Amino acid sequence: MIWGPFDMLVATVDRVQVGIASTARLLGISTVPRDRDEGQERPDGVALSGRDLRYAYREGHDVLHGIDLELRTGERLAIVGPSGSGKSTLGRLLAGIHGPRTGSVQVGESSSPGCRCRCCAARSPWSPRSTTSSSARSATT
Repeated sequence: MIWGPFDMLVATVDRVQVGIASTARLLGISTVPRDRDEGQERPDGVALSGRDLRYAYREGHDVLHGIDLELRTGERLAIVGPSGSGKSTLGRLLAGIHGPRTGSVQVGESSSPGCRCRCCAARSPWSPRSTTSSSARSATT
């Protein structure tokens, strides 16, 4: 007889704790300082390419080793591989979240790599866990 109300109380307290933790995470985002400034340059196309992309979280331990790719309008790229193989890292480089240790990422036909404008960020190809069509090219890193 007493267990029903007690179970409801425990479930309610649990939901409140989850809500408080989620709210703290959301509010915490607003305190993170900006790590880059938006540039004035705008891309003059939608092609995306990467040349000799290398990245290391620790010096001397590359997780990406000379990746070259070129995506044309309408193409999709499926990056597949085991956990820890560099899939997310490659996505972050292509989206401009991280800069490569060597090489360059280019959006459009601009000769200046690493465009930091808002329109490039909005069109970023980086979408973790997105579904891909059967015509997607796949590459392993």
